[in-house]
Amino acid sequence: MASVEEDEKFNQVIHYTTGKICKKIEKETEIIFSKESIAMIADLASRQSVLFAHDLELFAKHAKRKRVTADDLFLLTRKTPSLCRHLAELKPDS
Repeated sequence: MASVEEDEKFNQVIHYTTGKICKKIEKETEIIFSKESIAMIADLASRQSVLFAHDLELFAKHAKRKRVTADDLFLLTRKTPSLCRHLAELKPDS
């Protein structure tokens, strides 16, 4: 289990990265992100990452494996076709 310090560092990295992405979008569009919206997006991303990790762990355990595989990721994203297509593009040919 992660320590409080590790969790805080993870959240800081997510917040920093979210801010960078929002600044890039601001340069490309006319949309401006408030500090509050950036913090909220970062919090959602952090929480969603934890949920994804938990689900992936459960999928692997259900398959009696200790390793998460690409198939688990496809199962995780099965209800979001655009993410499934993106994963398919990333997956090397087997």
